[in-house]
Amino acid sequence: EQGSIEIALDDETVGCDASVGGANAANLQMKASWLKTKRGAGALGLLASLVVAGMSLPLSLACGAVSALFLYSSIKGTGKVAEYSRNQVLSINRLDFVKRLSMVLLNSLKESCLISRNLMDRQVCVSSQDGKAIRVFLDATPEESQLFSRCLDELMSPLMDQRYAIPRYESNRDQKGSWDVIKAGLDPASAAIAAYHPVPDVLGANKEKAAIFQKYWNQLISRGEIIFLKSAEGEKILERYGMNNSLGINKHVANFWR
Repeated sequence: EQGSIEIALDDETVGCDASVGGANAANLQMKASWLKTKRGAGALGLLASLVVAGMSLPLSLACGAVSALFLYSSIKGTGKVAEYSRNQVLSINRLDFVKRLSMVLLNSLKESCLISRNLMDRQVCVSSQDGKAIRVFLDATPEESQLFSRCLDELMSPLMDQRYAIPRYESNRDQKGSWDVIKAGLDPASAAIAAYHPVPDVLGANKEKAAIFQKYWNQLISRGEIIFLKSAEGEKILERYGMNNSLGINKHVANFWR
């Protein structure tokens, strides 16, 4: 008997914190640098054509043609790089988002010695059921599988009376201009808190386990530090973010036989 959870989110994509963009963020940096290089080369070519215009008309025309080529390539490429920034750095599809959450839990539970350290990433099974619902289970012992499902259920629940919570930042992906979208992907500092998620009970049992959870959350989901909800700061967060379901999450935990 395995524990599982089915999750449905309102939107196709979830906003990301660009600071954890990893390889996609690095690729965006290279693409943006290349765009600037082409734009600079185009401007230099235009300047060169003007400088030599009085000396050699053919040379001036050649410089102008090269300049136009670089500028055209830069303008055409800007839209593609903006699309890459929006779809690969500032957003993540909901299936991959749930996969990342699952990896945060798997690694946290293993390091906290709450499940076997021998469990592998591939034993976390995440699949799309009907195009919207996502089914997740851990292929392990019944006890480990049920613990994992319960933790994922708690992680995706609203803030109420849990011990710890952690923020999830999102970079602004609603920019209109292409360069604004690119800059948002290149500037992680522009991200803002979109929601707080409760740390699952077994990982929030003490500060040491909660810190382990924070480590993997920061690697895979978002920057941010755990907050003790029983503190004065925690009470303010509960007042603002309590019972918030910004992702439109619907979920159902159930056991099944394999």
